[in-house]
Amino acid sequence: MIQAQSSSGVCSVQHWFSAGAALDPEERSGLAHFLEHLMFAGSAKFGPQVYDKFIERCGGDNNAATWTDWTSYRATVPTTALDELMEMEVDRITNPPKLQEFLSSERGVILEERQQTVENDPDAVAEEIMLKELLPNHPYGRPIIGTREAINLISTNDLAKAHQEYYTASNLTFVLAGGGPREFEIARNRLETLPATSIPKSAPPRLSNLQPGTVVAADVPSTRLHWFGIVPGHDEKQWATFATLGYLLAGSSASLLTNALKIEKQLAHAVHVYPSTGIGTSLWRMEVTLMQDASAQEAIDRVRQNITRIKNGAVNEELILAATMRKRTDFHREWLSLDGAADFLGSRLCHGTTLETMQNLWKVVPSNEELASAASQVLEEWSLFSVVPND
Repeated sequence: MIQAQSSSGVCSVQHWFSAGAALDPEERSGLAHFLEHLMFAGSAKFGPQVYDKFIERCGGDNNAATWTDWTSYRATVPTTALDELMEMEVDRITNPPKLQEFLSSERGVILEERQQTVENDPDAVAEEIMLKELLPNHPYGRPIIGTREAINLISTNDLAKAHQEYYTASNLTFVLAGGGPREFEIARNRLETLPATSIPKSAPPRLSNLQPGTVVAADVPSTRLHWFGIVPGHDEKQWATFATLGYLLAGSSASLLTNALKIEKQLAHAVHVYPSTGIGTSLWRMEVTLMQDASAQEAIDRVRQNITRIKNGAVNEELILAATMRKRTDFHREWLSLDGAADFLGSRLCHGTTLETMQNLWKVVPSNEELASAASQVLEEWSLFSVVPND
């Protein structure tokens, strides 16, 4: 339990469970996401819609999300409504609704969500194919929302078992952003009513190796290039080196790949590096969306040329310092909002890292040698997938 204090009169309440899609049984992919939906169906004490109507009545908002390694529930309310909110939160954690009553209707909602967000989106379809081929034997290779077949197989017994195993005090990281000592005590008093458990925090298996990339055909307007790589978890110093490398490659007009592919040569619409968080290992991605008639090979060559510059130590100190400062700026920007601060804390603390470690990693200025080593890993070990338009 951690608090970021504020005198705004508003607080962001977030519950982070260290259990996400990576812990779903293989034949029941989407189980964690299904359970997230059903947590809004009420509880033993508070019936359906009571929670949502309370949030609306006090002028707040709420949401939830499922990722590979966690499931989170968030609500922003006035501090005067905190005690009532916490009563509802604790009750739905300890006393979920009768799942059978909502199973059929919620299954239909989730299948519709899958159709809208995956099956009707060519990029999302291609991503499912890429991850399945990249990680055929690891749960990160399975879709978070689940396959259509798996969603139809999920039963009330599956949901009840997952809730009992993972929605426990020992698997929970609670973040309160806003309020002061009084609000902290309110939240703590409510959370202390959760039953104690001896179940340790859950964790998916470490990433060990990636399959070689391939070409994937999809109904996309232009070619997309996706590089995937395994990097150290955000509890290790090397993670900060890769974070700086990401800012050095993309994110502003001064970034190497943005400049090479969008400004010097109009080869790409967009260039992104997506860092991931995880303890031990993280899966990172670099993505280039090409212009419609651009040469994929030319873009790949320019990407490799610029990463090779970093490997060879041919990037000046000013660019490295600028990348480090953008990294720090983004870190501080997240702390400017209650939800941003709570998100940042929850997504990392739920994996067991510490606040001190997080703060120190964002201050790291990697050496040329450390950046060169990271760049070498990208060139030699990362897998490249090309998503090309259907003929």
